[in-house]
Amino acid sequence: IDSIRERILRDKMGSKKANRGSGSNWAALKTKISASDAAGGEEPKKKRSDIKDALAAKNVKVVEEEKPQKAVLSDEEKAKYVGLDCEMVGIGESGKRSVLARARLVNYDGEGIYDRFVRPQEFVMDFRTQYSGVRKADFRKDAAITLLECQHHVAHLLKDKILVGHALKNDLTVLMMGHSRSMIRDTATYPPYMRPHPKKEGKFKPRALRDLTKQFLKYTIQTGEHDPGEDARAAMNLYVHKRDEWEDSIRKKAKENMRKSRAGNSKAITAAKVSSGAGKRR
Repeated sequence: IDSIRERILRDKMGSKKANRGSGSNWAALKTKISASDAAGGEEPKKKRSDIKDALAAKNVKVVEEEKPQKAVLSDEEKAKYVGLDCEMVGIGESGKRSVLARARLVNYDGEGIYDRFVRPQEFVMDFRTQYSGVRKADFRKDAAITLLECQHHVAHLLKDKILVGHALKNDLTVLMMGHSRSMIRDTATYPPYMRPHPKKEGKFKPRALRDLTKQFLKYTIQTGEHDPGEDARAAMNLYVHKRDEWEDSIRKKAKENMRKSRAGNSKAITAAKVSSGAGKRR
């Protein structure tokens, strides 16, 4: 009897194993995985180029993302811009008071249109040659002009022009000239070209022209004595690099100022009417 029972149990166990091997979910899954491996595994992702080719085959137009194009200026528009840079020497007992020694102007394309040495009226204590590139020989009578002559030439070239430069306040100070604020594009005071002030939160400080040129234009200037033509050209190139955004920000600011001005005028008129009405009732 015991041997019969053992035989029956063995038959049952064998039947269960057979069922697991052929009809269970695990067996089906194993079969599926094996088939996938045999076919080369996971289907590779399609490349963007393959998708574009497939769409092209079906005559489906693919719209590429377009980068904003910078405005191309005509010669007439370029003529509206002039770049300026001046070199100074030191006068006075300590040689720390700056006066004009050389003025250089360039056009929109960075080509020189004016370059003259200017003879100081006072004795020069410090030529600052290391930075200015100016030497005593540059002030010979046949090589230099007077400040008055230079002012006349520069004023003529800047008339009705947009003036571009770096820290133009210094240049205009030694030239003893002014220029309309709305017609100035100064790379030293343009916010995207400035850096946060280390001590005053929310304030910004100008950056050196050589640092801006290195970062945004990818070339190096002022490796030795300063060349005002090189500096004026770098400032103009920095302006051209950001011209579209720069001019757009000026237009937006002008519109905002106009809106505020109109709102202020409207309030003033309303207040005047109220005051007038109160006076009549009295």
